[in-house]
Amino acid sequence: FGCTNGAVIQNVTLKNCRLNGTQYTGALVGYAGLTDISGCYIDDVSVTCEVRSAGGLAGFFGLPYGVSQNSYDTCHIVDCHVNQGVTVYGKLSGGLVGEITEYLLWGPSVPTIVSNCTGNAVMMGTECFGGLVGFMRNGEMESCRCWNEVHSPQYAGGMVGMGINVNFTDCQNGANLTGNYQSGGMVGKLYGGN
Repeated sequence: FGCTNGAVIQNVTLKNCRLNGTQYTGALVGYAGLTDISGCYIDDVSVTCEVRSAGGLAGFFGLPYGVSQNSYDTCHIVDCHVNQGVTVYGKLSGGLVGEITEYLLWGPSVPTIVSNCTGNAVMMGTECFGGLVGFMRNGEMESCRCWNEVHSPQYAGGMVGMGINVNFTDCQNGANLTGNYQSGGMVGKLYGGN
């Protein structure tokens, strides 16, 4: 899918794919707005993005530009797995999702819950690279596991490259990480959350 809005995607397996894009590039969805994704498997996939937001599953995930948030809105990624043989190249990129955020300049972003997901991909890029998510704002990561390779000069994390108000519960990281500036085993840089 190039773009989704208010969609539910379930039980999809992707194998042997090669994708190249300028921005918002993902093996399953390029730009996923207010979308729930569950039970998906990505294997032997290469995603390359020239500008920003590349992911093994989705490039962008969250509240799309120009859409008002409702108090009941929450986006979910549940039981999704990026397996060996997946490579992601770019900026603001992750094994699962490149960027989880919103495009409203006012107000909070839509809460996002990422749960029971695993990553075993290879990521390389310039900044904000994470084993599961490159950049994440206002969300929860629960019961997720990573065994990725993450290589980025700055803001590289085994799970998340850069996070704002992100909480982690029962997550385990075994990523092989190479980074210089503000890089860490679990998160490269975290503003708020725990």
